[in-house]
Amino acid sequence: MKKRDIITIFLNVFLLLIGLWIYISFRPRSLLIFNWLRPLNFDDFFNSIRVISLPIESKIPKWIIFSAPDGLWLFSSISFTLILWDFNISYRNIFWIIILPLCAILSEFAQFFGIIKGTYDINDLIAYLVACCLIFIYICLQKFFLNHD
Repeated sequence: MKKRDIITIFLNVFLLLIGLWIYISFRPRSLLIFNWLRPLNFDDFFNSIRVISLPIESKIPKWIIFSAPDGLWLFSSISFTLILWDFNISYRNIFWIIILPLCAILSEFAQFFGIIKGTYDINDLIAYLVACCLIFIYICLQKFFLNHD
């Protein structure tokens, strides 16, 4: 495994954990992810995290609580996909790289039109676009600075 891939994996795990921390700490317990995690009996752990995070909740902008996790998860998903193809984008893999942000953006519009359940938020779209721009920058950095083992 290349040094670049190890760095990318650590970055992705870090970003995923930040998004998960935001969800656990500040998002309503009625969200689907909490139902998925309930069988794992993490309720006491989640409650502890919420208690520790409570003093800073009022200081965190709402867009971070409600939109940043989406951008973090999209960035990580695309980045993990790029590792599979050694950060080389070609006609053979472009579909698999583009499908992730496309699904994210289309799901937001589907929420707007009531096609799928959820709350449309322009900040989610902005988070997705920022994630895509940052992925592009990250790819360029990979090509120019970290391409050696």
